[in-house]
Amino acid sequence: MRILLFLRCNFVFCIVFLSITTNLVAKSYQRDFFVPEPLYFDLVRNLGSKKGEFEVNSLAKFPNQKQTKYAHEIEYTFENNHALELELPMTEGKVTDLKFAYQYTLPDLNLEVYKHGLQFISEQSISDSSHTVSALYLSAFRFNQSFGVLLMNGFQRYVGVKYLETGNFDSSHDASINIWAPEKIRSDRYLGNFNFFYDHSETWIYGLEINLRTNFKKENEFLILPNIKYHITEKTNFHFGLGVANELEQKQMSPISIFRFVLEI
Repeated sequence: MRILLFLRCNFVFCIVFLSITTNLVAKSYQRDFFVPEPLYFDLVRNLGSKKGEFEVNSLAKFPNQKQTKYAHEIEYTFENNHALELELPMTEGKVTDLKFAYQYTLPDLNLEVYKHGLQFISEQSISDSSHTVSALYLSAFRFNQSFGVLLMNGFQRYVGVKYLETGNFDSSHDASINIWAPEKIRSDRYLGNFNFFYDHSETWIYGLEINLRTNFKKENEFLILPNIKYHITEKTNFHFGLGVANELEQKQMSPISIFRFVLEI
């Protein structure tokens, strides 16, 4: 574990050092997105995506002293401003869930600094019959060529047959019985995702992502993730973040590192 932590820290140091000392290869292309995507809680596609856009990406999450988790995604814009996503979350090489998402970029409000949209997510567990649905409102602000903000606020409903008594899960009356399926537990949660971006160049983007998931009782999840995105080419990028998280399965804050590789076609 110490060796792994040492390697992660040195990797971050190398990226920061390179980004400060040189801009590497100057890019001539122009960005075609309003604001960048977050690292962990990413969008289906960028707001205002065009018909035919296609993306595949892979995420790896290394929580402290827990199993490594992966997620492979396919994203496609089938009509202007309408995009779909299929995601396969995995733990130690085994698919654990099936996740589907739809995103709609709402009509512009004739504001050059603002775009907005809606996102809907459905996630079905393979190991048990638990199911999670989420709905979010997306707000993006672009103040100039360098600074941007993306906010996602919404609602999540979890319905499952098992509830952990450890970590931050409710195991009392705070989690109600589902009236439609009395043998299952239901929990309603607020979802918040807050992102701040600084476009240093066409190659480097610096970000800060903050995630919050809570039922305002005993279930509380919190993540703070400083991150760096490096554009290898116009259509490929590598996204890395090192921060701290207190996820639902945990009792306290712990280090976390997340990688994402993106290929657009």
